[in-house]
Amino acid sequence: MIRSMTGYGQAVVKSPLGKWTVEVRSLNHRYLEYSSKLPQSLMSMEGEIKNVVQSKIKRGKITLALAVEENEPGRARVFIDEEKLFFYRQQLKKIARKMKVEDTVSIRDLITLPGVFDAEREEPDSAKIWPRVKACVVRALEELVRMKIREGKALKQELALRLGHLQVSLSKIKTFAAGSVSHYQERLKNRIAELTQGLELDPDKLAKEAALLADRSDVTEEIVRLGSHIDLFGSVLEEDGEIGKKLDFITQEMNREANTIASKAMNFDISQEAVRIKTEIEKIREQVQNVE
Repeated sequence: MIRSMTGYGQAVVKSPLGKWTVEVRSLNHRYLEYSSKLPQSLMSMEGEIKNVVQSKIKRGKITLALAVEENEPGRARVFIDEEKLFFYRQQLKKIARKMKVEDTVSIRDLITLPGVFDAEREEPDSAKIWPRVKACVVRALEELVRMKIREGKALKQELALRLGHLQVSLSKIKTFAAGSVSHYQERLKNRIAELTQGLELDPDKLAKEAALLADRSDVTEEIVRLGSHIDLFGSVLEEDGEIGKKLDFITQEMNREANTIASKAMNFDISQEAVRIKTEIEKIREQVQNVE
């Protein structure tokens, strides 16, 4: 099933601890690029979350954000740093003696100094809450994948339509090219005869040169190769998995053959259809950039 690289998924999980909301966004990218925004309390799970993402998504720029709304703010243990408190007291005594002033510093003054009071927040047990967090991440990714599949169906229809246009133009080129070589040879001979009237030239050599020039304008091989690439593109469209890179490569090959046909064509009709083919291939290339 063809999948787009763009999409969005969201999931919300409620528990006695609070509500977790996961949002996942996917954009075009040649490879898989992952970034996340997690609350400090869940940073230890970043590796596990990344593994879950990589198991579901193979290509694209993925951004995951996880927000936490706690039912009850985590409790914190408040304590006094006694070492720091005694250090402040000793330093203030020294200053009082040096300045020969009365030492009137009270405990109330000391506890307002920086770092005397500290707090340790009780963090949630990662092992206990990871199953719920994982379930939330998986649900968001599943929603993202569903959107990618929906957009992928539309992409497939668009690409199949463009492929049909290529086949029509290539069929016309085949028809135009069928008699173009012999016609070009004859026209070339007549033109040479006009330009060399009254001169003695080797007819065999002239015929050979005319055949050589005509052969250079023959696009039969390019037509066959382009037709093969078009058929391969259509078959890959029916494959499952990550087909974006395959389609991108085939598109490059189709463009190469189309450029050669356009450069070799000595027939206006062939040139016109070659331009149409190149235009369609460019549209296909733009769409393929969005295929996972």
